[in-house]
Amino acid sequence: MPLERNPCFSGRETELTQLRQVLKREGRAGVSQVQAIAGLGGVGKTQTALEYACRYYYDVPDAEQYQAVFWIRVDTEQAIQSGYQQIAEELGLPQAEAQDLGITQDPEVIVQAVKRWLAQHSGWLLVLDNADQPEVVEGYLPKQGQGHVLITSRVQDLQRLGVVRSLNIEKIEQEEAKEYI
Repeated sequence: MPLERNPCFSGRETELTQLRQVLKREGRAGVSQVQAIAGLGGVGKTQTALEYACRYYYDVPDAEQYQAVFWIRVDTEQAIQSGYQQIAEELGLPQAEAQDLGITQDPEVIVQAVKRWLAQHSGWLLVLDNADQPEVVEGYLPKQGQGHVLITSRVQDLQRLGVVRSLNIEKIEQEEAKEYI
């Protein structure tokens, strides 16, 4: 993950519980579960996604843990391709090694290699952060695999990305703000 866990994170327990419930629901076999956190800029979508990822990667019993967590900023197509390149490198995929040796790869080859890995493995979480242009992100979503995709976005309607209903994050309540301070 490109971000460090916020040791001062507090609140959002209801939202974190809802995320877990939605993502753990049994879906169709072989199809990734997709959920989104939506809301205005600055309300804590990224921090909530980060806390969720850390909590279910580090803090829970092994049977509940994600085996791998990947994080991609999806502001631009170039950022998405770069994120997939990093994932390919972390996984040691041959397509990434070719790139490291100076053999130019079409970014789509790397994206498809990562998607194949995701389709063949379970227990992973892919966070697509800042998906404010769903039409750009759509072609990069893994459609197969026994993993979870968590999207953060200012856009409320993300049905084209497979999100039935986004979890809307609002500004924190006064009591949560007091607790944080």
